[in-house]
Amino acid sequence: MPFVAGILIAGVALVFALNGSWIGQVMRRGPEPQDPLGGVNQVQARQLIEQRITEGLTAVGAKGKFSWSVSGQPGDINSPSPIELTVDTSLTDKNARHQIINPIKDYMERAKIPTLTMNDAKSHSTWTYTCILPSPSQEDSADAMPQGDAAAPQQ
Repeated sequence: MPFVAGILIAGVALVFALNGSWIGQVMRRGPEPQDPLGGVNQVQARQLIEQRITEGLTAVGAKGKFSWSVSGQPGDINSPSPIELTVDTSLTDKNARHQIINPIKDYMERAKIPTLTMNDAKSHSTWTYTCILPSPSQEDSADAMPQGDAAAPQQ
């Protein structure tokens, strides 16, 4: 019986010792979080953005018209180049833009959308959201993050 107690005490001491070491940190950390955008290409990210904005607009009782452009010229959602998105809408509450745009900001870099502009006809306001895209040589880098919105009401 004393032998079993000794093994039990040694086992408990070992667990406490490992808990403070790097092994204990690895055991507590759990699985690595998966990147939700890991399997999404730029066209899929653009489609997701359009879908989520449409869902957000529908939730607040509005509709939107999407315009894609490359370097100021009309573009296509499937363009391999970075592309700007303009959403023309009419919101009953101009603050609803936050619940519409905030969920999609993380997709802007993956979708290669450096500028997303929302025009609200009802409040005569324009909001521009920007994302700094990595240069082509840094395309695999994840340094660029979507920036906040800058409201510029038009009168």
